[in-house]
Amino acid sequence: MATTVEQVSTALASAYPLIVVLSPEEDRIERLLQRFAAGAKPQPLPVTAWNCLEGFVGGDANTDPIAALGQLAREGKHGFYVFKDLHALLPGNRQLLRALRDTAATIRNTGRFIFVLAPEIQLPDELKPFTYIVTSLFPDEGEITSTVTSVLQQARRTPDASAQQVLIGALRGMSLLEVEHLLRRLLARHTDLGADFMTEVLA
Repeated sequence: MATTVEQVSTALASAYPLIVVLSPEEDRIERLLQRFAAGAKPQPLPVTAWNCLEGFVGGDANTDPIAALGQLAREGKHGFYVFKDLHALLPGNRQLLRALRDTAATIRNTGRFIFVLAPEIQLPDELKPFTYIVTSLFPDEGEITSTVTSVLQQARRTPDASAQQVLIGALRGMSLLEVEHLLRRLLARHTDLGADFMTEVLA
């Protein structure tokens, strides 16, 4: 299967207005989308997040998803719009389904993209023609390396390059949150990244 980055890249290149990203790691996916937006041509794109408690974070505090979608359809500028709670609000809500479908149709080929973040979702048939589903895989080596480096720096640990590379390899297959929690727990018990530390990582 293609990596998460490759899947998002394909979705954007195909100009799907609605991109569903299946992942329990909201923060990780949002950081990934920030990187895509920053590298957009001819100029970087803004990333605007919406959730059911704050509305558009840092902007309009409209927590009604139908009103938020309407605002996006009418006034939204080019950019990525990341919706974090729609998957939980959508089942049984015919008006929200209609609003999401109509908004997706309106923003097609306008440089605006809706990203729905969800750990899982049952996609209604009405949305399928507008939607690309990204199944997020485990973090790649670059993401793990960034997290490991950050946690070790905060703990003021500077292992040699070979030890750090072995550690990164051992952490593959874990989410970034799991990586961070595991490292913080073990660093509190071990003074170095020696054999005992690695044994616990592998366990």
